[in-house]
Amino acid sequence: DGMWHNNVRHGVGTLHSPSAGSIFVGTFVQDRRQGLGVTYWAGRGKKHVAEYAADMATCGAMLDLDDESVEVPATQQLRDAIAAARLRAAG
Repeated sequence: DGMWHNNVRHGVGTLHSPSAGSIFVGTFVQDRRQGLGVTYWAGRGKKHVAEYAADMATCGAMLDLDDESVEVPATQQLRDAIAAARLRAAG
């Protein structure tokens, strides 16, 4: 889900990994995770808030899903941007 350019993820989006049981919400540059992102593992009750460069987490923190000690203000903005992009595409 999210923004695409030339058939690759580019911009705000999500990446579902059923085999890992995770969902990544963040930004992509040419199909690679880049910038702030959050990986959620609902089955484990955990989330990994991290900064990404070239599809690799460069720093971050593993937290409980309900832990708000690390602000992730961009997460809701990412979801809003995804919803807006879907509306534009449908329009």
